[in-house]
Amino acid sequence: MDLVAMENDARTAIEKEIRTGPDQDIFKELDTVVRSRNLIIQIVTMEEKRVINNLHKLAKLRGRNIIFWTCASGPFTIGDNGERQPYQMKVGNKDFGDSRSITNPLAFLDFVMQHDDIPPPQRKVVNKDGDTALVGGGVHYVLLDIGNFFPSTQGGGNMNAEERQITRKLKDIHSMLDESDRKTVILMGREAFLPEDIKKIVPVVDWPLPSQEVIVLELQKLVKEIEEHYKTVGQKKTFSEHELKEIAISLAGLTIDEIYNVFRQSAVSNKDNPTLEAFIKYNINAKKDLIKKSRSGLEFLQSTENIKTSVGGLSELKRWLAKRANAYSEEAKEYGLENPKGVLLVGIPGNGKSLVAKAIANEWNVLSLRWDVGTVYSSRVGSSEANIRTALQTAEAAAPCILFLDEIEKAFAGIGSSDRSDAGTAARVFGTFIQWLSDKKAAVFVVATANRIDQLPAELIRKGRFDEIFYVDLPNEEEREEIIKIHLKKRGFDIKEFDIPALIENTENFTGAEIEHVIKESMYAAFSDNLRKLTTEDIINEAEPLIPLAVTMEEDILALREWATEKARWASPQNSQTVELKKKLKSKKLKNKELSSLEMDTDGYNEKTEPDFGTGPVEGD
Repeated sequence: MDLVAMENDARTAIEKEIRTGPDQDIFKELDTVVRSRNLIIQIVTMEEKRVINNLHKLAKLRGRNIIFWTCASGPFTIGDNGERQPYQMKVGNKDFGDSRSITNPLAFLDFVMQHDDIPPPQRKVVNKDGDTALVGGGVHYVLLDIGNFFPSTQGGGNMNAEERQITRKLKDIHSMLDESDRKTVILMGREAFLPEDIKKIVPVVDWPLPSQEVIVLELQKLVKEIEEHYKTVGQKKTFSEHELKEIAISLAGLTIDEIYNVFRQSAVSNKDNPTLEAFIKYNINAKKDLIKKSRSGLEFLQSTENIKTSVGGLSELKRWLAKRANAYSEEAKEYGLENPKGVLLVGIPGNGKSLVAKAIANEWNVLSLRWDVGTVYSSRVGSSEANIRTALQTAEAAAPCILFLDEIEKAFAGIGSSDRSDAGTAARVFGTFIQWLSDKKAAVFVVATANRIDQLPAELIRKGRFDEIFYVDLPNEEEREEIIKIHLKKRGFDIKEFDIPALIENTENFTGAEIEHVIKESMYAAFSDNLRKLTTEDIINEAEPLIPLAVTMEEDILALREWATEKARWASPQNSQTVELKKKLKSKKLKNKELSSLEMDTDGYNEKTEPDFGTGPVEGD
């Protein structure tokens, strides 16, 4: 076999190993970035140990040396047994630096530039006939703590002298070294920390948290330990492959260390009841700590609401959500389903949009997080963009979960003038969010609500951001009946003691919130009248003087209905009024089209190419 063929075979074998295994996607990405001859690379990760092991494996496969550095112990390498071994820095066969300088980042970067003990350009491979070929070569220098030396990039103000020197040294490495030096500097940290001076010349690799496949492999290592523990307390518990996959889903978003800790704690906590449901419930509760520890504007949303018993009407929306109730299960994954992105609920305030968001989490047995987008904005340069990345990463770390954004139109108001009002910060934050909406693979189901569709940026409501946009209208008669019964039952009343048809009639055009309000007010009236029993008349008396939102916002509601008839899916079955509205809209379109054609014939051009829907009520409605 000739040397070229041997080299090709050796490279093929390496490529195959890199592209197989549970971490193949990120492994391949990192290998590609390194082989692209980048002199400096940044890796953002919360799992230092796991990344160190993978970097060591990749270097070994490619026949490269790898030297790690920390600010506590200086440089070290990884031995064949996986243990860390101190590394003696030498330049020209002489020791480089003293015991104090080895922990100084500037000294280590100086060593990188001067280091001349580079291994042979390529690794020698030998075939069965004893022929040799060379593959790979070079050195990786991995700095583990360098992010701690850049406080200014994390809200600490202007760069200090040490930051300026390190930045200058990195720029020198980038400009003075070249590909033939076969050196790669890898900067690791929990966050992207590089200053603007060098940010654009350094590619960033975001190392993901372990996939479900990786989690299952790690759980398999722990299973025997847990099963042996159960035997000591008289439990004959074994974990099936299906159970491990379901447990892995509930642990998604945790680091390997956190997975080990939570799984062991869950095993101890559930020793008397080691069921799959008990393990999943414990794991979900453990994720709440992630939310408490993060400064991301996220808060855990505790709710006992249920879609079936707490939400009146909205049958089309309920049916749509029910289809996705098990979308994050292992069966869904094996079936080939993609994770659902989310839903945008648009409509009249007070009709259950927020209530639905709270109830979905209970229905799907996942965490529910409320996100106040306003908390990401900061006066520090670059902090707002960093804050939104932290918030989105935290949500992904808590997956599977519901991410609830209430009145999203207010959260991103003013992005059109962002370049003048805040130097483009709001626009960049919004851009980060909608890009994440389109690209996200994590099991984060986004539920956003909006009352004013005219204030929503067009980029947010285009296809691909959400799975569906639902319009929530005023409740019809059947839905008002459901809502009235829900609120009476919720307060312990017997439905049979009330004239439900009369209540339905007297709450026409009421929102769900207004119906709840009149029931509460009527209870106060009955209570203040010698604690007597609540009656139908009490509720009607409170409903009569109330001017519903449908009256005070009539034009806005009609415009919203007109928009929703063509641009959104209705959360409730469309009634005769809606059908009539569609006919009027179609007629209006035809009329405008005729007028446009006439203008084209008489003037030679068409001034209005599209009828305007959403500016006001339809004539005659």
